[in-house]
Amino acid sequence: MSQSVRAGAGKTTTFRMLRGLRPATSGHLRVAGVNLRDARAEARRKVGYVAQKFSLYGNLTVAENMRFFGGAYGLHGAALRERTREVLDQFHPVPAGGAPAVRGADAGLAGRAAAQLHALPAGGGGHGAADLLGHAQPVPGQPGGPALQTRWNILPGLMAALSMLQTLLLSALSVAREREQGSFDQLLVTPMSPLEIMAGKALAPVLIGLAQSSIILLVTALWFKVPLAGSLPALYAGLALFTVACVGIGLSISAVSRNMQQATLYTFVLIMPMMLLSGLATPVDNMPPLLRALTLANPLRFAIDLARRIYLEGVGLDAVAYDLWPMALIAALTLPLAAWLFRHRLA
Repeated sequence: MSQSVRAGAGKTTTFRMLRGLRPATSGHLRVAGVNLRDARAEARRKVGYVAQKFSLYGNLTVAENMRFFGGAYGLHGAALRERTREVLDQFHPVPAGGAPAVRGADAGLAGRAAAQLHALPAGGGGHGAADLLGHAQPVPGQPGGPALQTRWNILPGLMAALSMLQTLLLSALSVAREREQGSFDQLLVTPMSPLEIMAGKALAPVLIGLAQSSIILLVTALWFKVPLAGSLPALYAGLALFTVACVGIGLSISAVSRNMQQATLYTFVLIMPMMLLSGLATPVDNMPPLLRALTLANPLRFAIDLARRIYLEGVGLDAVAYDLWPMALIAALTLPLAAWLFRHRLA
């Protein structure tokens, strides 16, 4: 349901009503054979539910959290111990030698385990919503990844975000540095054309940006153990196109800057909104309509989505074509603009 209905359509409100957390103002609403209009407490005992902001108690172990929530749902004694053992065997939220306190990502696994624990007591009849968890399959590429660990969502995006910082700054400083150090006149007397000079200035930032992406890729795969599901050539093809688009923006900044201080200032003024409107920390779909429209001019937005889908979901370039052509369009606009500005400066 969350994949097919847009944000704000009332999914959470509907589930809260089905759980008896919000009263129905009119009509008939029955869940597990219970009328929610006049027996919400009874319905809550028969239906498992995990809130959006569900949180376990950090100072309790996973097993202690299970006993607490199991008791809240009417499980006691042998029934609680049996259900706890079944959940631990299914989800393995803690090592066999002990039960550490719940922290960070461990709470994600324990949350699923506690939700499974919320099944009906023996002889209760009916089916709780949490009974379906045993048959659920994880969605590839779902933000957060296994156990809702944030590194699965953040690290693939950092391959594009961090390389953009270096690429933009280096390309923006390239021509400005020549102009500030007085070697700009030397470029005027060389037999190279302005296009050749610009290509030389663009090559180094592109290679450095791809090298930085490679370092982050190695850290993601080897240190943080986030496996690569897609193709390396497809990932590098998308990152290379993104880097070229960033170089076009940086060279345009460099061409209009009179010194390195101006180039640095213009770059950082531009980097901040590009990072905020990239979708790295805040989903683009959750932004106001005006900000969503502004993200269409941000190549980082498309690069992050491309990196996440190829790295986590294993899709090919054909599946991320809607990310490739906006970056190609930005590159096709900024590189000629930088060349024109460069020729104008030389003239």
